[in-house]
Amino acid sequence: MNPAAVVIVIYLLAMLVIGAWGHRLKGLEDFHLAGRSIKLVLLTGTFCATIIGASATLGMAGLGFSKGLPGAWWMLSGTAGLLVLAIFFAEKVRATGCYTLPELVGSFYGGRARFVASALIVISWVGVIAVQIVACGKVLGAVFGGNDTLFMAACTAVFVLYTAHGGQSSVIRTDLVQLMIILAGMIVLFFRASEVAGLGLLFRQSFPTSADMGGWNVLSMLLVVGSAYLVGPDMYSRLLSAHTPREAKISAAIAAVILIPLAFLITSLGIFARSLSLARHGGPGGRSSPGSIHVLSGHEPDDGYLHFNSGYLQKGKAGFE
Repeated sequence: MNPAAVVIVIYLLAMLVIGAWGHRLKGLEDFHLAGRSIKLVLLTGTFCATIIGASATLGMAGLGFSKGLPGAWWMLSGTAGLLVLAIFFAEKVRATGCYTLPELVGSFYGGRARFVASALIVISWVGVIAVQIVACGKVLGAVFGGNDTLFMAACTAVFVLYTAHGGQSSVIRTDLVQLMIILAGMIVLFFRASEVAGLGLLFRQSFPTSADMGGWNVLSMLLVVGSAYLVGPDMYSRLLSAHTPREAKISAAIAAVILIPLAFLITSLGIFARSLSLARHGGPGGRSSPGSIHVLSGHEPDDGYLHFNSGYLQKGKAGFE
């Protein structure tokens, strides 16, 4: 059996066990907000894990693959929004004692605004959750081969089971473990890729803008992505789960600082993937014409990164390398 497959099966089972472990739920506050008992370390971890999920990892690596180092602006924009949230709003939001973002909106603007906010969150988060599930299916499909849809269904079942059993507490516990796994995997892959492609590749990148990503692109990303982190219901559910208003503010600020180097780390993986793909299929010096990245990989940028991860660097190796 493929060792990577064994690792992933063990991981999914471990998530079920970790999610199921914990104190019994005593009411809605326990289910939705983990009894408002989440302290600094777990809170910081869940902020980071909420942001560094499957879609962000694949999406940013895809931006590095197609746009170069300025692709890091996706997460840097989110970091800016999270810092604004931490500095100006986090402490006040937690102090309200609300359960949800729509309840918070309703406390300021009335019941009609609360209903509209609830409807908008339901509609928009169908897409957000769908992206997460698709990303999980792509990752498992790259490792196992086969139908991505089946892997999407399996991952969804695991997520739903531990969330339904333990609520926010289960989500936060698994968040911290998953964050550690993601970081370990990305760091190992970064050093492996740098050995093959060379760190000099990163120092030759254009930043903060490039020919593929100009100033207007960066500005629009700051506005769109940054505002999503500022008003996202996932961010507010963590703030409202904090043990104290002060811990809500500090943990959000620490998470924002941690995300800055991670933005460059994830984007670098996409840059390495592009360079190695070009070296194998491109012209002299790994150069290619605009748009040729799709031709030489046969996939979208984030797919190209996945195949690079599961194939080029892992040749003869399995698991996290």
